[in-house]
Amino acid sequence: MRILIINASIATQNKQRRYISHGFIIIEKDKIQRVGPGDPKLADFKKGYKIIDAMGLIVLPGFINAHVHLGESIFQ
Repeated sequence: MRILIINASIATQNKQRRYISHGFIIIEKDKIQRVGPGDPKLADFKKGYKIIDAMGLIVLPGFINAHVHLGESIFQ
């Protein structure tokens, strides 16, 4: 599936921890292919892409909760 997310506020996890206040994300074959500021040329994406308008939303990376209390999980 090919997805284009537009009008998104995006918190990245690159080295600079860049925050894009208005940008887009291109996803192809379940992988993020491109993240960028501004608006992509929508004419290039209308055919074959599911377009999601994320106006007013924030896109965050997946988070992993690695915090564990062994006494609360293993030793019950």
